Amino acid sequence: GAHMSTEDPATFPGHEGPNSVTREEGDDDSDGGPRVFDADGFDELSQVQKEGLTGVEIIGADDQAAAEAAAAAVADDYISWLKGDAVSGLRARGGALMGDMLGSGPLLVGPPAQWFDDPDYDSFKRGRAGRADMLYVGANDGMLHAFKTDTDAASFTEAFAYIPAAVYPALATLADPAYNTAVKESYVDGPLSYSDAKIGGGDDPWRSVLVGSFGMGAQGVFALDITDPESLEATEASAERLVLWEFTDASGERFTAYEAGGPVTTYTSDDPADDVPDGRYMGHMLAKPAIVRIDSGADGADTTWVALVNNGYGSARVAGEAAAHCNDALDTTNCTVDEAGEAVLYVLRLAGSGADADNQRILSGVNTGAGPGAVPPGEARGNGLVECAALECDGDRVADRAYAGVLFGNVWRFDLSSPPAYFDGDADALGGTVRKIFQARDANGNPQPITSRIAFARHPNGGFILLFGTGRLLNAADKDDTSLQSFYGIWDDDGQVHGGLPDRGALIKHQFFGPATVGADGVIGAADTGAGLTLSRRSTAYAEATKPAPSATRGWVIDLAVTDAAGNLNALGERVISAPQVRGGRVVFVSLIPGECCSTGAGSWVNALDAVTGARLQASPFDFNLDGSFDRVDLLGGGTVGSSIRVLGADTESGIYSSPATVALGGSEALSIIADSEGDLIQLRESEGHAWRTWLQIQ
Repeated sequence: GAHMSTEDPATFPGHEGPNSVTREEGDDDSDGGPRVFDADGFDELSQVQKEGLTGVEIIGADDQAAAEAAAAAVADDYISWLKGDAVSGLRARGGALMGDMLGSGPLLVGPPAQWFDDPDYDSFKRGRAGRADMLYVGANDGMLHAFKTDTDAASFTEAFAYIPAAVYPALATLADPAYNTAVKESYVDGPLSYSDAKIGGGDDPWRSVLVGSFGMGAQGVFALDITDPESLEATEASAERLVLWEFTDASGERFTAYEAGGPVTTYTSDDPADDVPDGRYMGHMLAKPAIVRIDSGADGADTTWVALVNNGYGSARVAGEAAAHCNDALDTTNCTVDEAGEAVLYVLRLAGSGADADNQRILSGVNTGAGPGAVPPGEARGNGLVECAALECDGDRVADRAYAGVLFGNVWRFDLSSPPAYFDGDADALGGTVRKIFQARDANGNPQPITSRIAFARHPNGGFILLFGTGRLLNAADKDDTSLQSFYGIWDDDGQVHGGLPDRGALIKHQFFGPATVGADGVIGAADTGAGLTLSRRSTAYAEATKPAPSATRGWVIDLAVTDAAGNLNALGERVISAPQVRGGRVVFVSLIPGECCSTGAGSWVNALDAVTGARLQASPFDFNLDGSFDRVDLLGGGTVGSSIRVLGADTESGIYSSPATVALGGSEALSIIADSEGDLIQLRESEGHAWRTWLQIQ
């Protein structure tokens, strides 16, 4: 973004506002907590923070007092630079003050508009009906930015910025003149979530809460109270009102250790056998935290607002992490790290701030016990839990369970009505509170990684159908992976009909065929016969699929590959890395085939299938010839309904598609807007035609 000035108010702003807030770590001289980000507060920072902010080595220095004095001498320059000032000797930014926004994405929050059956919430909505629209976004300049929007003037005014404590170790790097802006460092680079939640006291108990993540920056999440963002001032009181908490791999219950010949130091237990929950399993979280309320009291009478946080990727020890934390006698940062890289769900209390609340932040920490100690064949990477999908089953707006996949291909179900306080080991020992309900494997038994959120729909025979794809694209090496991936619909019937873990033999098996090129007048031939408007492919109908006995059916699967005329399955590395969407009895999902190592992508498909059976639909889901209407021209050869579409540009490479943003058009039609990695916005008309569906009641 560019620097915003009064002469050019329409430009997107950089950070230059006075309302900069940070969170200090505790040490022997301070309990830590929120404060204004300015030079006056430098002395209150921990040694880790001082070193990270200024780049002056303190922890390993022979003369720490002299090192701290040297850091203090340059602190004002670094703080001023981070707040937008030009400082001699530090990196010149050419007027572009705000860092790049990659993994965060903007979050627009206006007046409270949710629904809860609570008179206090009705009062909360009325009292803040005039709250200004605010745009929140994380950036790779170390800050979460909050902008007040003015739609009439098409402008943004920065209200405040938040610098989490977790990003301090790399702040000085940003100001280094040698910083390579072409090779981005990650800071506050993860998705953001928002919800109103009843976590306060007194006459105004409802608050608006933002929970953010760091993406590939730090390992953790943070929470802010954004109830009254316009009233924030550059004061300690405002900072304390804004910042609720941070939870990282350095968080948890602490105990005091007495070291011979040294000061008293507070550490966190590093022995899982102690049953002391801590943040050691937190990795890089690339997903949105889920903000929900769960039953927590006797007979479900009380509820607790929580954030469901998957531990993400790369939770194993980061080089230098333990030394920086455990060797600092004045720093109470947790020095435990996860050596295993396991898949863990954290259920974090949303309410409360300060040291006492932070020590009790974890309501439930559930380690599935699936890490490198149980690595599937051919799998050398650490595990990690991906984005959680919360499910409310009975209409009371209280989450009853959550589902999440992992890199090892397991699908886990978590019972949120009675989560264990802390669990580290074999999840089967919990007797159903945490249960593995499926493992994704290809036809040869190879595990298939899951890296996106699971969607679900009610199954007509009871329970839910869980919908998800497999595949990963987390680093450059993943682009070269051409292993066979799949899309699944798994029936979770709560054990009422079936028991045990289903395998591929219990799934209806579908296939893709094609592709074909579609022109203005319909299909014009195979994919290599010339230019067209779109590529299309079809999948099997229910009658054409390979089916197990009805009484043994546990869902369906379709491999992400095309079967050619000779019956050969051609796997090109197609995979699913974004969450599917369920609407109108169908599941819509994006699959992609990466290109060369440094290219944006070879091609993507938007696919639509029946959510319950996996079969191709009975009415064309897409306007294949892009003429704005649904008619016989949208049918493929032989009058067949298509299942997948790829919009063509100058060549057959479409780039990597985003998940569709869909707007209802009326008349059983919708408009899906898709961004691709080539820089294009694609408008694609979808039909929402409803056809009759039948099913067999098997019990």
